[in-house]
Amino acid sequence: MRYRKRIKIAKGIGINVSKTGLSLTAGVRGASMNFGKKGAYLNTGIPGTGLYNRQRIGSSPSSSKSYASAPRRTSSVMPSSIGIGIESNGNVVIMDENNMVITDQFMLSKIKSTEAYKNQLALMMNQHKELIEKETREFVDIYKLSEYVQPLEQYQERLNNLKPEKFKKTPLNDVEPQMHSIRSDLEAEAKEKVKTLLFWKAKKLRENYVEEKVVSRYDAAHSKWKEKKEKHEKAQSEEEEKMNEQYRQEYELIKEIITKAIDGNKDYIQNGIESWLASVELPVEFDVQYEFVEDTCNLMLDMELPVIEDIPSEKAFQSAKGDVKRKAKTQKEIKFDYICCVLGLSVFFSSYFFNISPVMSDILVSGYTKRRNNNTGDIQEDYIYSVKFKRSGFEVVDFNRINLIDFWHGFENRILTTQNNDMKTIIPFE
Repeated sequence: MRYRKRIKIAKGIGINVSKTGLSLTAGVRGASMNFGKKGAYLNTGIPGTGLYNRQRIGSSPSSSKSYASAPRRTSSVMPSSIGIGIESNGNVVIMDENNMVITDQFMLSKIKSTEAYKNQLALMMNQHKELIEKETREFVDIYKLSEYVQPLEQYQERLNNLKPEKFKKTPLNDVEPQMHSIRSDLEAEAKEKVKTLLFWKAKKLRENYVEEKVVSRYDAAHSKWKEKKEKHEKAQSEEEEKMNEQYRQEYELIKEIITKAIDGNKDYIQNGIESWLASVELPVEFDVQYEFVEDTCNLMLDMELPVIEDIPSEKAFQSAKGDVKRKAKTQKEIKFDYICCVLGLSVFFSSYFFNISPVMSDILVSGYTKRRNNNTGDIQEDYIYSVKFKRSGFEVVDFNRINLIDFWHGFENRILTTQNNDMKTIIPFE
């Protein structure tokens, strides 16, 4: 399975037409992405300040070129707005409103002396560092995605407290007509409609107007309200019957699922494993073969692990001046990241499988990877670890707070690592 990064597109999508071709821009003010033949760019900024950041995402056919190869600004007139660009190597360039690189040293000095520039640059450097470090964290922190493993007691408690939801009727919002309200409305109406030159008779005429109409007006309003109320109550009763049946079915389904989980139903467990494997997404490629032993309620996993070449080979380096650049990791660092990745996968998978059923007591995970034989040069499959996880060691563990290496070695295992973090071939548990 492959991890696919998804980008949520907000309001505002446009196709840009220029002499160099077509490009697509998507996003909102202050945060957008641009896709064109020169590559993909992330544009961020603080609306109203004139400061923004334009940063290349990934590589492009012209990745060897950068902002330094962009058109140079020759005008000495201060631009109406400026943009701060951070190249993949961490170098900073400043551009005008037309994305032309500013080279005038006097102008650059003036721009760099502003607090707005300094604050925005510091913010963008932190974002640049976070982006670089995230590339590695996605691999080494997989174990932090592990699921909270519930003990049997919590399954039983949930089953005992399970009740079908009940539909709650909503009352009619319209207020029942009142005689005094009808009379008040008619009195206001009479002042508008009853006119006479004999002003001493106006009051009496208006009183007669109200008395002649108040009963019939009230009866009509009340009859209309009552009819509406009856329709509303009928609709609510029909909705109540429909929804309560739906809630009952949902209750029976959840009850059946929890019961099967507690009983350790083999079909339920296998379906649960298959369903989860089909839906899980990770930033690495993997393949899992499994066997559930019903008699002992044990699960055995054989995992094809990612290759070490998948691990990012660069890290973030921040100088004393605050500049953030990419720096090559040492081989030892890459190998340690790989250890964290593959051990984290075993913990991640086991946490979800333990949670399928509380009767699953032990999970044996053996991991192998494809790598080249130093003697023959052939690609071969080498087992590099095998571990026996017990459910009791996983229950109610906060995986965001554990030390992965210490946690993993708390279980019976087979693994051979050198001081240089090489993972030697092992013979897995049967």
